[in-house]
Amino acid sequence: MASSSSSKSALELIPAFLPDLCPGKPFYVTVKVTRMWQTNLPSGVDPISTGLLVVDGKGNVMRAVTFQLHSCL
Repeated sequence: MASSSSSKSALELIPAFLPDLCPGKPFYVTVKVTRMWQTNLPSGVDPISTGLLVVDGKGNVMRAVTFQLHSCL
């Protein structure tokens, strides 16, 4: 059986620091999570978001937020 070559090339990730990040670039950053918290609504049990404070190897700091999806059922 002949091997087929893929027309897609592998995505090469580029190491970076937090200030280097920009849309469309395949950067990766190694960070330490220094703080993490969850936000709950007064009437809810499940958190609606999780916040993170991260620091890279040069001491640059960034806040990140992830939102949870909830069904309305």
